[in-house]
Amino acid sequence: MPQSEAGTGIETSSGEGGEPGDGGEVISDGGSNIDPDAGEGLDAGPDGGACNMLANDAPPITSACVSAAPVLGGGALVAGTYFLTKVSVLATPNFCSMKFVPTGFKETLSLTVDAQGVGTADTHTSIGGGGARRRTTTLTPSGANQSPLQAASTCPAQPAVAVPYLSLVVAGKQELVMRLPYGTGEGLYRFEKQ
Repeated sequence: MPQSEAGTGIETSSGEGGEPGDGGEVISDGGSNIDPDAGEGLDAGPDGGACNMLANDAPPITSACVSAAPVLGGGALVAGTYFLTKVSVLATPNFCSMKFVPTGFKETLSLTVDAQGVGTADTHTSIGGGGARRRTTTLTPSGANQSPLQAASTCPAQPAVAVPYLSLVVAGKQELVMRLPYGTGEGLYRFEKQ
């Protein structure tokens, strides 16, 4: 993946539509960088290979660091093809300004949703210019489409984990935001339906 020329990647607010005063969370502990070559964390997990043959047509982006996270209140999953448009690492202001190292991402997500609202997500991801990582994951929202949902990777098989999420329309575009692993910490991953 090409290196970003966009600057430091540091932001002072969440940029996700929620501020701490709106019931959001101020990040007061932690922060993590990704070493795509180290194979650490779920974000650097194994490639599912034959899980899917999804093409990764998403444009490359670079992660940013934020010190506030919105409340992710759920919503109905909407079928379609999504591109990853923003990754916001959750960390303290000190980590964001002194230790954060931006990382390149490129990810396409194809989401199908059944009549019960359960989604199947095929993904094709590249982190830091590394090779393809393909997965198939079942996304099961809690009752009445409340956050968190249960994300169970079926290819490669991994245990289900609770994932805070938000599915909404912003400026006429369907978006899906999920709070997922980023190195040994967490980040907000924003996908936009194409």
